[in-house]
Amino acid sequence: MKNLSFIARRKFDLIKSKYQEPALRRAGKRYIEENKIPLFKGVEDEISAIPFDLYNLHKTVIERKPKCILKFGVGFSTLVLCHALMSNRQGRLYSVDTSEEWLENTRAKLPNDAPVDLIHSSATAKEINGELCHTFDHIPDVIPNMVYLDGPYGPDVQGAINGLSFNGTSRRTEISADMLLLESTLPASFILVVDGRDRNQAFLRRNLKRHYKIKSRPALKFTTFELVG
Repeated sequence: MKNLSFIARRKFDLIKSKYQEPALRRAGKRYIEENKIPLFKGVEDEISAIPFDLYNLHKTVIERKPKCILKFGVGFSTLVLCHALMSNRQGRLYSVDTSEEWLENTRAKLPNDAPVDLIHSSATAKEINGELCHTFDHIPDVIPNMVYLDGPYGPDVQGAINGLSFNGTSRRTEISADMLLLESTLPASFILVVDGRDRNQAFLRRNLKRHYKIKSRPALKFTTFELVG
């Protein structure tokens, strides 16, 4: 596997994931039920949670015990991260999103003593190293041990670069660049978890400067970047 190109490895992982997915779905549902993780809907049109997308995220927090998690985006994964932190009895989650509506929807589901700060911020189109991307306009002043990248939603990104935007008539793939600003001060224990977002992962591979152990799990729809130097 070491001699395969990134594209070849990706194809291999995708084929393997098709065989893994049924077992992972069963394992995810069982894990969520056994750990009594609340994943109930809020608003009527909210899409139901997919347990197998979330259980490994919960396990990662339980095992690594991060003291500070920064999450880009809000939703069921916010509830999962909160539950894991409360199970660990340590750590705090800062979840940033462009939508006040979805922040409020999540806030209504959290327990009163949840170690969670929900933060509203706009996001703006940027050009970095000649690439179109975007960043949040306000990030909490914290040093995270873990970042979960799951937002923002592309059409919510404001502004344009040379006329190119993320909220035009054609849906453009989200390319979050907030990690590039955070990278220089990340602690040695840091891990980044990216939810899907294949093109965003490729952007980060090209532009992050420090050394990471990168693992892709297509069946679980996530990739991890574990800092090693």
